[in-house]
Parts: sequence; structure tokens; C-alpha cells
Amino acid sequence: MAAITQDRGPDLREPAGWRRTKDRIATLLMVVAFVVVIIPLGFVLFTVIAKGISIISVSFLTSPIPPLFAPASEGGIGPAVLGTLEITGLATIMAVPLGILGAIYLNEYGGRGLLGRLLRLRRRAGPWLPDAADRDPLHL
Repeated sequence: MAAITQDRGPDLREPAGWRRTKDRIATLLMVVAFVVVIIPLGFVLFTVIAKGISIISVSFLTSPIPPLFAPASEGGIGPAVLGTLEITGLATIMAVPLGILGAIYLNEYGGRGLLGRLLRLRRRAGPWLPDAADRDPLHL
């Protein structure tokens, strides 16, 4: 009678000996590096919030940019906020219909040709492919 052996799969226990020690040293170094980076970031964030919270208001967010030598209480960032909203809105108006039309084309017509293959490639590899916004204009 033959013994029945079960395939247990890969051994997922922690490695023993020197490998475990190296793993713990690397983990400790990553935690130390994280703390070393987070502490100055926390100080900067605290300073920006503590000094800037008194200036943020509706008038600051909607007022025009002040001249060069105006006090901090005058003027605001209204044009920057408006420009950000305009660009985001225009990008959405252009991207959403193209995405919906591409999905409809792929689902309804199959898209076996070149266009279908390109749409599928972009859909599958989208997070890894750089966009035009990611490109440095000086280093194309």
C-alpha cells in the first residue's frame, strides 16, 4: 500500500538563521528611515498650518493676486483657484467622453483591428504608461 502524500505548497514560515537577522535589520533600517523623514515633514506641516491658518478665508481664496509689496492680509489666490478649476473641468470634459466611447467601441464592436488593440493596451497598461503631463518638456 502506497502512502498518500499531500502537496503542502511553498513554506511560508519566516526564514531561519542569518536570513531572519538580515530581514530584521533591513526592517529596522526602513522604520528608522521612515521616522527620520516623517519628523521634519511633521515640523514643516505644523509650521505651515500654524502660521497660515489665520490668513485662509473666503476673501483670500477669491481675491486677486496682490502687488509685490502688499501686506500679507491683502490680496489672495483667486486667479490660481479659478485656473485650477478651469483646467480640471476642461480635462474632464475631454477625457470622460473619450473613455466612455472607447469602452463602448470595445464592448459593442470588439475592436479586432489596430484601434481596438491600442485601446486595450492603454486600458491594461494605463497606470504604468506615462501621460503627457508626466513628461518634462526639456527632456522628451
